[in-house]
Amino acid sequence: MLMKIFITSIAILWSTTVVASEACQPERYPATHIGQWMFDCTGRLYESFEQQQYPQPIAAQMAAYYCGCVIDKFRKNFSWQEASAMVPADRLLFSEQFTKECLGRATQPQT
Repeated sequence: MLMKIFITSIAILWSTTVVASEACQPERYPATHIGQWMFDCTGRLYESFEQQQYPQPIAAQMAAYYCGCVIDKFRKNFSWQEASAMVPADRLLFSEQFTKECLGRATQPQT
């Protein structure tokens, strides 16, 4: 359940965050976008952890860790232009994959 909430939050929040100017370095993620994305994501995920009866400090730390992990995976794998041009369905697929990786549940290649 937590993974489903997290994936949905990441995908939705990406599409609703502040769109910043790409004039300076278009290949890099604008700080305002990252900040807003992190703020929105941790707020929603924090509520989810709190509803699961996690103590407030632990809920806040977990929310920040998981949101930061997925955001970093987007930044590592996609330029700002590529990520911005994604259709919502693709963004959701990558959010799901990155969430699995952050939770340690990534599918390992068959050998």
